[in-house]
Amino acid sequence: MNQQAIDEQAKKDGFFGIITNVKNMTAKEIVFNYKQLWKIEDSFGELKGSLKSRPMFHWTDERIIGHLVVCFLAYLCEAHMTKALREQNDNLQSKAIEGKIIKTRPLTAIMAMEELNTVLAIPVKIKSQTIWVRTDIPSNAQNLLKAMNMRIPPKIL
Repeated sequence: MNQQAIDEQAKKDGFFGIITNVKNMTAKEIVFNYKQLWKIEDSFGELKGSLKSRPMFHWTDERIIGHLVVCFLAYLCEAHMTKALREQNDNLQSKAIEGKIIKTRPLTAIMAMEELNTVLAIPVKIKSQTIWVRTDIPSNAQNLLKAMNMRIPPKIL
């Protein structure tokens, strides 16, 4: 066993490197900003979770930039929804809270979006005409739409 080689490698444990073309930031600023990217990815992951999509791997600069733009837009949308819900001071509405099983808590954009994702448009055929009827919009999803100053869609689309 080569203890000297092990000791040399141990000195490098816990280090990582970043290669960048950014010239107008200090090394400390670059590392700080790099470590903040998880927030964008995490927010996008939460929002796209309801899309039931599989992981994507990008190899070209154009696709990587496109992915980052979509992640940023998702983060921006979530931030706007969160801000609107906070300003409206909306709380989560659930049977567990009504039954005092869990404590009252603020409504989050993710919770409201999960409920909004359950709304369907169902085709109904009447004689020779097909009309589309939307299912009921759960109360937390309605609160999100109101907070965002969006009108609730009509029952018959």
